[in-house]
Amino acid sequence: WEEVEAGESLLRFAGSTVVRVVNVVKVVIRRPLDDGMRLYEAAQRLPNGRVRTRGLPLSEKLHYQEPLLSAAHRGVAEELG
Repeated sequence: WEEVEAGESLLRFAGSTVVRVVNVVKVVIRRPLDDGMRLYEAAQRLPNGRVRTRGLPLSEKLHYQEPLLSAAHRGVAEELG
């Protein structure tokens, strides 16, 4: 429910079922010479202290009507502190 209140997801009806809709931006950070090197999120520390292995590019949920670039900047800022 917090996602809906924060504008990160929507609930829609599909017939008699409620469907959660989430829009996500994926951020690929690479070197300027594009030698194949990419920056990936190695792990995610959850609020309970548990660590989840990721090995994926950074991804961020978009807020309602948020531009993609704005969400990408927000995601990088959150990860880098």
